[in-house]
Amino acid sequence: MVKKRVRKTHHHELFVSCWSYYKKTFCIELCRVGALSFRFSNNVYLFSVITASVDDVARLHRTIFHKYNRVIPPVYNQSHSVSVNLSLFLLMIHDLDMKNQVLTTSGWLNIQWEDEFLKWNKSDYGGVEDISVSQKKIWLPDLLIENTAQNFAELGNSAMLVSIDYDGKIFWEPGFVAKTICEVNIGKYPFDYQLCEIKFLTWMHTNRTLEVFPGTGEVSLDACIPNGEWDITSTEAESYFYPSTYRPGTKHTGVTFRIHLQRKRTFYVLNTIVPVVMLSLLNVLVFLLPASSGEKMALAVTVLLSFTVYLSIISEVMPKTSESISILAVYLTVLLSLSTMSVLSSGVVMNMIHQKPDRPIPKWVNCLLCCRLRELRVEKRKQVETDKQQSSTLRRYENGDAKRRHSDSDSKIYPENMSLMDPKTDKEGTIGHEFSVLYDETEFDFNKYDPLQDITWIEVGDAVDNLLFWVFLMLTLASTSVVFLMFSF
Repeated sequence: MVKKRVRKTHHHELFVSCWSYYKKTFCIELCRVGALSFRFSNNVYLFSVITASVDDVARLHRTIFHKYNRVIPPVYNQSHSVSVNLSLFLLMIHDLDMKNQVLTTSGWLNIQWEDEFLKWNKSDYGGVEDISVSQKKIWLPDLLIENTAQNFAELGNSAMLVSIDYDGKIFWEPGFVAKTICEVNIGKYPFDYQLCEIKFLTWMHTNRTLEVFPGTGEVSLDACIPNGEWDITSTEAESYFYPSTYRPGTKHTGVTFRIHLQRKRTFYVLNTIVPVVMLSLLNVLVFLLPASSGEKMALAVTVLLSFTVYLSIISEVMPKTSESISILAVYLTVLLSLSTMSVLSSGVVMNMIHQKPDRPIPKWVNCLLCCRLRELRVEKRKQVETDKQQSSTLRRYENGDAKRRHSDSDSKIYPENMSLMDPKTDKEGTIGHEFSVLYDETEFDFNKYDPLQDITWIEVGDAVDNLLFWVFLMLTLASTSVVFLMFSF
């Protein structure tokens, strides 16, 4: 019995010690999270749970808003200004209207300041640390979007709430959908970068009563939804002020949020750049078509109309301003000019090849047909040499050399021609006279030879086409290279 009693006593003490340890640990953990308070004395734990009732919250509202006036800046010393921190959380870039130069965005602001009139001791109100009230019940900074492209409107609405901490710190996060003015630079369209700003400025409060500072150095993009046309490369936030127009010597303060945008280029490269470059090559290939095919003028006019269509499409997108001119628009204008010149040149060539054959060719064609004229001179020289050789052979026949050398064979093979080869039978000397005349005609003077007399108008048209092909090819390649170099810088 003694052993059983000792064993039972030992188990009881072990149970009590474990229970005390876990109870103490549990109470300390609850106190750590603020669920209860306790006092330890003589192994006795006294604790009470801290909770806020509806009456505590209602009593808090009645107390702090009893004499509250929302039109008075929330500082006891009215010679001091209220400091407001402003941060922007961008949700989405909806559109950048290049023609009207308007940026449409949506997001919300994080606005923080201290209201000295809205402070309380949380232990007096059941531990209430913060409350949320309608934004119409407290003082708000009169912030507006300064560079708006629509009507000026206050931030938020009556349905939005404001969070108030027990130490007087105010948190206000109004949402917005803003259309702001954005001066676009279309110089490098569609490889352009744009800088757009969203400016928030105090409307009536000056720096004597209200000062606005950026909460962070950039725009928060954590919740931003990607845009299909623009990429956001970087953002900035910095202080901004504007001199007061009604109170000289003071200024209205605010924050400027800058958004750097880069256009996504794939769509424009596939639908604009590549077709334009291909059309420029077709503009050159007009001069490779023979004029006799009948399609030369039709191709030139088709390319001209294609450039006109592309230029009109780009003109519809571009803003009507002369402050910046699109390189692509200038490039299309140059190609349009070249296409117009190709149509005119094709008409001139078609007119050339349909000239009457007996119409003389002007002397200025020499510079275009220098190669062809050189070929004609060479051909003429070869022809003259051939004629000389034939004349020399005929003279040998005239002097009887051929007769003595071939008399036997000729008499057997061509007996009917003997009378012509025998000087005795040619009593009048007509054969020798004819040979001498032929020889005199083959004495050709190259200094008096004009190769233009052997040139046709079709050859003139082909030469003009060949020259224009290289001229237009060089102009097209040069303009295209310059444009792409300007895009790269």
